[in-house]
Amino acid sequence: MKKIVKEAANRAATAFPPFRKLVQFGNAMWGKSQGFQNLYSKEIASPANALSIFSGEWSSAVPGFETGKSPLFDDERMNWALGQLGSLQGKRVLELGALEGGHTSMLEHAGAKVTSIESNQRAFLKCLIVKNALHLETEFLYGDFRPYVAAAEPNSFDLVVAFGVLYHMAEPVKLLHDLGRITNAFALWTHYYDHEVLADRAVRFDSTPQLQSVNGTSVQVYQQRYLASVTRPGYCGGSAPISFWLPRQGMLDYIESMGFEITIGGEQKTDPVGPNILLLARRR
Repeated sequence: MKKIVKEAANRAATAFPPFRKLVQFGNAMWGKSQGFQNLYSKEIASPANALSIFSGEWSSAVPGFETGKSPLFDDERMNWALGQLGSLQGKRVLELGALEGGHTSMLEHAGAKVTSIESNQRAFLKCLIVKNALHLETEFLYGDFRPYVAAAEPNSFDLVVAFGVLYHMAEPVKLLHDLGRITNAFALWTHYYDHEVLADRAVRFDSTPQLQSVNGTSVQVYQQRYLASVTRPGYCGGSAPISFWLPRQGMLDYIESMGFEITIGGEQKTDPVGPNILLLARRR
């Protein structure tokens, strides 16, 4: 349809000089519009220009650039995990949820060969900008990591890093099961359900548990709703209106049932979002 309208306008402009001037005037006005001007940069070429495309939207403090404030490129949680793991030189690492490439950068600088998956479109584009600006070699993939992990061959990776993603899952038990199949070690940071802490948030959380089962093993989970947060600028939660949170002990018991030994790196019950835990799980 657009092509037909354009062709008709061109024929009219050719046949009728007054209409031609009108078309030319419209073209000139479009060329001066903010929408047109924003398509191009007039700044001298530099890595910083690309980061300015998302000016005001960065969460992370990208080293060497004026972006956000969150120290995700020097995150104490990742520093703890790296200290536990020792050398990652040449190791195959899968990162679930790249966000803005902060943890990705830390993993790569530790010597890992990283594949990092991000499903949020704007976050993925930020990762590509960071990759270019910091000269990273990581392979960033755009899409849903859940079917990717489910389809991966056993022991495909030496390590999987899943920071800030498990509590966004509709099927968190299945994700843990799949991680246990494709790697012998995974680092996890996640929120978890604690009734005592979250009892006053009945609008957001269901206090009655549901059961999720994988290969005959059932684990209790609690439904969480994102509510109005999905409309906020910079929303980076799950891809559905709800997710399910695992209780702390149920999560730890399930991980151990898969044959993993757990080392806990930290916990915080006073986080305003909800209780959280940092852990490293390694095959016995």
